[in-house]
This record gives sequence, C-alpha cells and structure tokens, in this order.
Amino acid sequence: MTARVGLWFSGDVSPELVQFKLSHPLLPADRVSSRGKTGGARKGNRSFQWTPAVQSLSLLFVRFVTEFPHEEVALRGGYGSPATSLDFAINKQPAWLLDMFGLSADGACLVHRIISRTNPGSKRPGPVELTVNASVLSPGNIEVYLNGERLERIESLRAISKAIETVFHKSVEKRSKSRGVDNSDTSAYTPNFLPLEVEAVSQFIHPLYSSELRSRFSRIQPKIAQPLKSSAQRVKPDYLACSIERLSVVTKIRAAFLAHAKPE
Repeated sequence: MTARVGLWFSGDVSPELVQFKLSHPLLPADRVSSRGKTGGARKGNRSFQWTPAVQSLSLLFVRFVTEFPHEEVALRGGYGSPATSLDFAINKQPAWLLDMFGLSADGACLVHRIISRTNPGSKRPGPVELTVNASVLSPGNIEVYLNGERLERIESLRAISKAIETVFHKSVEKRSKSRGVDNSDTSAYTPNFLPLEVEAVSQFIHPLYSSELRSRFSRIQPKIAQPLKSSAQRVKPDYLACSIERLSVVTKIRAAFLAHAKPE
C-alpha cells in the first residue's frame, strides 16, 4: 500500500509551506491542501495555516527524505520541540490535519497510517519520537519543491530542513512572549500561576465550585502554588491550558484548592 506526498514551499530565507498533496490507495482522489483560512481559488482544495504544528509536519517529511534509513527517527524531543508540537496535533486531530490526510473507511485519520510515534502524548518520561512509516510512504515518494523547483540534492533538502526548524523556534518564541511565558529554559518548569494558567484552572473549577469560591481563587494562589513547587511538576503553562484535563497536575490543583478555599 504505497502513498505519495508533495510539499510546495515559497520563500528563500524563511520558506513557508503553501501547498500539500497526498495520494493514498484508501483515498478516492489526490488530497490537495493550500495555505490559508480557505482553499482559495481552487475549488475543492482544503486549507491549513503556517502554524508550529504544520511547520513540524513539514520538517518531519523533509528530514525523513534526507536522513532515512541512517536515522530512523525524524523528530525527537520534549516540551517546546517540533516532535511534541506535531504529536499534540495528531492527538487532537484539528480540522487542518483531517483536511490534509483525510479519513479511511473506518473513520480513522490516515495520518496514523503514515506517521509512527513513540511515547505519544508524553504519557511516560522521555522524549516523543516520530517518523514516517516507510512501508506506506517511502522517501522516494516524497517530493519537495521550493519556489516551483523540485529539490533533489541532499544539501538543498537539508538547508530547507534547517530553515524550517529555525522558523518553528521563532514562531514558538513569538507565541510564548505574547502569552508572557519564558521559554528560555525548557528542561524543567514549576508552575507559578501565570495568567494563562489561572485562566485554565478557573475554567477547570468553574463547574465544580460556586462563584464565591472562584472569586477567592486569586487570593489563595500563593497557598496553591507552594504544594505544586514542592512536587516539582514539569509542566509548561501554555501546554497546561491546552491539555489540562489530561495532566496529573490538575489533581494537585484541585486538592490544594479544596484545602485552602474554606470559609475564612
């Protein structure tokens, strides 16, 4: 069962993906997605935006072409890396991912047949690893274009790979600064209730506690933060906001809140 993928980039210093095409035996026709909020002028085209997750997906395919079989894992990393960015998107299956890959007859997104993962969702300690399933999509069936010209030389492909990775880290840094998050040290993080965390926790406790208790939440933040610091949770605030229902830190937040939100 052989698939084919085409990636079209534009730009030189900071290349951006403008079109993605997937051919797969389980699809009735080639699936074409274009950058933008809609498919644009081409009727039937799907769409995506140049987000860190799409940058990570692009990096995965380009690295797979250049490094396989010498390096089986195309993306590897922890929080703040292209690996975790793409892994999170695959878990959530946003509209753009379904647009790009489509569904099989059993309703599963075809991305799961094409991309293989180790430690998905960071459910255990250690990095997340992603690669392309070579039995479904071989490196020779991935075509990469830059400004209309196909890239076939390894040096050119590695250059665009490095450029995409640079774009990814700049995008993540920009988003973090806009949220007031310091990503300079991604090795460990102890929650200190930045605004985004407070918003996420408030949403979590909203259906559970009365408005009176929630209104006192800001006054007991220091008391809640202390047990979290002692537990040394390795959680970033923006990741917490996105996945709060899946993180064990929620249990500690809830327990701390109950312990300190008693009538004074």
